[in-house]
Amino acid sequence: MSRDDVQVFFSRADQPHVERDRAEGANDAYLNVGGVDALAAELRNRGADILDGPEDRIYQQRELVVRDCNGLVLTFGEDTSGRAT
Repeated sequence: MSRDDVQVFFSRADQPHVERDRAEGANDAYLNVGGVDALAAELRNRGADILDGPEDRIYQQRELVVRDCNGLVLTFGEDTSGRAT
C-alpha cells in the first residue's frame, strides 16, 4: 500500500487462518496520516473492508478502521487537535 511518499508492505498469508493475539476491539497496526477522509474515499472506491469511520474520537483523532486481506485490523488516525470546532 502506498500513499504520497509513504509505502507500507504487507504479505498475504499462505494459510487460511492467521494466528494473532489481539485483544477484542484492538487494532493490529495504527498509522498516523493526513487526509483520512480522502483515504477513506479512496479505499471505499477500491472495495476495502471498512469497519468504522472515518469518525472523530474524543482523544482528538479522526480515525478510519479497515480489515486487510489477512484479516488484520488497521487503524488510520489523523490529529484533529488543531482543527477549529
